[in-house]
Amino acid sequence: MTIGPLMIDLAGTEISPQERAWLEHSAVGGVILFTRNYVDKNQFKDLVAEIHTIKAPRLLVAIDQEGGRVQRLREGLSVALFYLHVIMSIKTNLRI
Repeated sequence: MTIGPLMIDLAGTEISPQERAWLEHSAVGGVILFTRNYVDKNQFKDLVAEIHTIKAPRLLVAIDQEGGRVQRLREGLSVALFYLHVIMSIKTNLRI
């Protein structure tokens, strides 16, 4: 399976069957997540893990986290630790 150039979003906190079909499409390369996709850190971790099981190579997961007044993920998740986890995940997958 391949990943493509498109980033799509999800309607809620779980992946619907229709969204899964879209994510499996070869044109899709990633998902952008928003506040509506976040309940708590455990749910969010499970959502990202499920997204990563859909394709190999794994889909890119991004967050619309602009900083300043726009903070998509607030309670229960340290953004700095999240970014560290993402960086380490990328390094592991790329074997840098």
